[in-house]
Formats: sequence, structure tokens, C-alpha cells
Amino acid sequence: MIMRKYLLFSLFGLLVVSGCGPQRLSKSYSEDNLKQIGLAIMNYDAVYDGLPETGGTGSKFPTPGYSFRVAILPFVEQENLYKSVFPGGTPRPGTGAPSKDVWNNPKLLGHNVKLYNTDPTDPTKTNYRVIWGGGVFDEKGIPVPRMNLPRTNVILVVEAAESVVWTKPDELVYRADQPLPKFGLDVVGFNAVMLDGSTRWIPNDTPEAEIRKLITGK
Repeated sequence: MIMRKYLLFSLFGLLVVSGCGPQRLSKSYSEDNLKQIGLAIMNYDAVYDGLPETGGTGSKFPTPGYSFRVAILPFVEQENLYKSVFPGGTPRPGTGAPSKDVWNNPKLLGHNVKLYNTDPTDPTKTNYRVIWGGGVFDEKGIPVPRMNLPRTNVILVVEAAESVVWTKPDELVYRADQPLPKFGLDVVGFNAVMLDGSTRWIPNDTPEAEIRKLITGK
């Protein structure tokens, strides 16, 4: 049993292991992943003068055919994978996806992008999601330098409690008059990367009003 625990940790390098086996990502490993994802979004924004298109159930804009995680592949050392699906290059923000079914492309789903993988039993799933509505991704198409938001105090990407297929544009949706989305891979809190690229650990006992401010920046 001890050897089994050791092998699990060695193979993944990312797991907190209990007596029954792997349960979740380590806090520091997930924090590093979020830093890389945040940097990739910032680089995308600098190149294309706008954030990747995104969406979620109930969003007022048409949902694109693939997730922001697909859009930033060239910025997370996955350019070859991206070009295998988009040989013509990245569509500019606001132009829409070339196909509503891109997220279901077997070339994408068959590739394990370890940066996104939060479930060692299912490489197609991720908990790294953006929050649509009220904050960064409510300013559709506006480049980050022109956003009137406090960059150190507004969430860019967060650990969600529910995982989704990494290619699918299914993000968290925020509504001021609705309960907060469910966050976290940990029972005591969750990691987030902020608009300035810094990461933050947010305890679950943080007052709801404070978390709403971190989502909206207001």
C-alpha cells in the first residue's frame, strides 16, 4: 500500500493522496497551473487585442464553438495541436468560431493537455473555468489595458467545483440576483488567478459580498 501511494504521487506529481488513493490536486500545483493559464490569456490579449471569446449557459452572447482553453493553446506550448485543428490560425475576438462543433473535435479530445487536467482519471476534464457576467468576461472584446477594473482584485480564472470537458465553452455564469457559482477543489477554499496575473487563495468562509466584489471588480 505504501508503494502504491508513492507510485501515484511520482507519476502525477500533483496529487494529494489519502489512505484510499488520490483525491485532488495539491494547492501549490493548481496555483502554478493557474499562473500559466493567466499568463497565456494575457499574451493572447496582447496579440489579438481582446480576450478569447467564451460563454456559458444563460449568457446573452452566442456561445463560441470552443473554450478559451482551446483558444490559448498556442500560448501554453500546444501550438502544433492548435494548428492541427485551426490551420488558418486563431480567429480574432468577436468574429466567432468557425464551427459550433469544434470543441468535439477528436484531435482535441484525444490529447491530454496536462496543464488543464484536474482529474487524473479523466484527461478530458478540467475545473479551470472563467466567470461570465459582471467582471472580466462581461467586457466582451475589450482589451485588458482598456478595462476599467482593479486588476489585483478581480478574478480572471478560478477553480470551479464542477469539472467540464476542457474543450467545451461551458463556463461559470454570474448573476447579481442569483446564488454564487460553486468554487473549489478543496473543502476549505479555492485558488484563483487575478487580472494582473497574481494568484490568490480564497477561503470558503470569505464573506459572500467580498467574493462578489472579486468577481465584478466593483
